[in-house]
Amino acid sequence: MSINDSYLVKNPNLIITPSLLFYPKLINENIKKMISLVDGGINQLRPHVKTHKSAEVIKLHLRKGIYKFKCATIAEVEMVAEAGGKDILLAFQPTVINIQRLLKLVVNYPNVVFSTIIDNPKTLKQLSEISLKNRKKIQVFVDIDCGMQRTGIKPGDNVVDLFQMIKDLPGTTPAGLHIYDGHIHHSTIEERKNECKLAFEKVLELIRNLESKGFEVLNIVAGGTPTFIIHSKNKDWEVSPGTSVLWDWGYEKLFPDLPFKHAATLLTRVISKPDEKLICLDLGYKSIASEQPQPRVNFPQLSSFEVVNHSEEHMVINTEEASSLEVGDVLYGIPQHICPTCCLYEEALIVEGNEVINSWEITARNKKITF
Repeated sequence: MSINDSYLVKNPNLIITPSLLFYPKLINENIKKMISLVDGGINQLRPHVKTHKSAEVIKLHLRKGIYKFKCATIAEVEMVAEAGGKDILLAFQPTVINIQRLLKLVVNYPNVVFSTIIDNPKTLKQLSEISLKNRKKIQVFVDIDCGMQRTGIKPGDNVVDLFQMIKDLPGTTPAGLHIYDGHIHHSTIEERKNECKLAFEKVLELIRNLESKGFEVLNIVAGGTPTFIIHSKNKDWEVSPGTSVLWDWGYEKLFPDLPFKHAATLLTRVISKPDEKLICLDLGYKSIASEQPQPRVNFPQLSSFEVVNHSEEHMVINTEEASSLEVGDVLYGIPQHICPTCCLYEEALIVEGNEVINSWEITARNKKITF
């Protein structure tokens, strides 16, 4: 196997390893592709920022006309607001301390529309009370569990009751429904379509029920990377792809129908050769997401390999090509899961024309920036 020459860096001996590399040309291509794949155009997109956590990547979206974003942490919300995002959804139900932090952002960025999700009356009341203390009113989505069983409430009368509470409380206003279907990971588009249809039958029934009771369901935010194309057929819905902006080996294998390109790699170096078929790399599990079974990375320069040992700072692989590698040589790795991998790095080195021209901070890798 081989790696496309466009990924290679001149003078890699000058680069500390392991390093995270971003390729802006490919990031831009992925954003363009994302826009072209949704039926409703740019206004339908609310990309999730958890994959890259980078203010500079947000700015690439903004230059393409995308201004709405979805976040998982308060730090991500702050990053997007500071970068120029205009409509930000915190898609992670906040407890009291994070409600307070969110309202500080609402106060400090008056030209940004902020919203969040809730799935219970207690959190909703806290959200309203803290909003009032800050003399603000915040938009609220009801979080719906369509089968993932992580957060949210099942479609039913409880949703109607919550909608009524959001409408009645003085510090909140109804924004719509948030429905994440992260359990739908079937490999073919037809399988995913069928699973989406099943998962959303009760959601569609719920929407009809809400409308029959006089509620205006202003917005539906649905799906992630595997299903955003499917949900975009509902042109009034917003969709939230995330991994698509950088792409990774895991999604490449699982979703061959999705046409995105790898826009991030890991540069790693051979540090030892303990046996004729073994090489040790400086790519320990402090440098690559390791919640997945092995292999957690693909090395396109190797036709085959097996990870035989993985520890904090070391990765030992068995490969027939060990004899062609010397201590100090570099390999380029495509992570199995890019989202948590980015969190392990303070910055990404920016590669254009085979040269490192800059570095971008992974702005929201920490739990707190300012607020």
